[in-house]
Amino acid sequence: MAVTDRLTAVAMFALHHFLVVGVLPAADALRAAQLWMLDLGREPLPGMPPRLARDARKALCADVAVWAAFGHHGW
Repeated sequence: MAVTDRLTAVAMFALHHFLVVGVLPAADALRAAQLWMLDLGREPLPGMPPRLARDARKALCADVAVWAAFGHHGW
């Protein structure tokens, strides 16, 4: 499956949201972002740019191929 940069941007925004706003350690922030992506009822995150917010509402975001390549290695 080809993954668009726009869906990857949604995943990266979510990761950074949970790192900064959620003040979670990196591994926990990645897990929170993945769980958020899996939620078919997900709402855009606070501060999400309008274009990403529109993309965040797409069911395709829940497809594991969109975010599964991201992993945490280390602390």
